[in-house]
Amino acid sequence: MNPIQISKGNTKTGRIPAFSLPPIKSCPNNKFCAKQCYAVKSYRMYPSVKTAWNNNFEIAQRGSLVDEFMQWYESKRKKPKYFRIHVSGDFYNEDYFMKWIDIAKRCPDTKFLAFTKVHKLASIPRSGNFELVCSMFKGMDDSGIPHDAAIAYAGKEEDYNNMREFIECPGNCETCGVCWSLSKKNISVRFHIH
Repeated sequence: MNPIQISKGNTKTGRIPAFSLPPIKSCPNNKFCAKQCYAVKSYRMYPSVKTAWNNNFEIAQRGSLVDEFMQWYESKRKKPKYFRIHVSGDFYNEDYFMKWIDIAKRCPDTKFLAFTKVHKLASIPRSGNFELVCSMFKGMDDSGIPHDAAIAYAGKEEDYNNMREFIECPGNCETCGVCWSLSKKNISVRFHIH
């Protein structure tokens, strides 16, 4: 088994490190987005990406995620200001989600961001450096999203009724960074499906 695989970023996130899992098979509630999932293309096209994300899934499932992440984190002389949980993947169960809550508490100088289609997780208390954004795709029910949670709308405005106030994603996390504090700003975000 290889050690945890943390990416150094991509064209959208910039140089923000990220931990990812395989698309679809690690994503509950994926029936609304599986056919248009941007991560599937990378997973299929790049063997190194597929290997890394599968490896991370095994680490998460066998229970060594917290220890392996902390080894990676402590090895960094300069700790990351921002960290993205899941450029691909989602919180496949609550136990796995709780491990990320533990990690965020252990790394108070880093701001963590994750998007999820498992909306009930937004009701679980987290430390202030862990921003959880509820993902919405056309046809999804938003009734389980807490009123104070941030939402990420995917697609066109006309796909949704009663959208909360939102900003348009400018396309580069490194220069924007707003998503790491959406709930504090009481605003949501809309992404174009790519």
